[in-house]
Amino acid sequence: MGLSSCAEWDDDFTQFPDSADAIYLHGISALVAGKDEDEDRILREALAKAPEAVPVRVPLAKVRR
Repeated sequence: MGLSSCAEWDDDFTQFPDSADAIYLHGISALVAGKDEDEDRILREALAKAPEAVPVRVPLAKVRR
């Protein structure tokens, strides 16, 4: 998969990686890109992998405001 297909890959992203950090960064990129429908779902998945992670809780709270 080349870089040109990243946008298509992002739209079809159904399985998250095992790393909470990777999921968190994906959620932050959705937040910055203004993908409102994705950011909450992605950040909740990161929180499920790392329930005590404050860096995940802060942007998730901002999304839910």
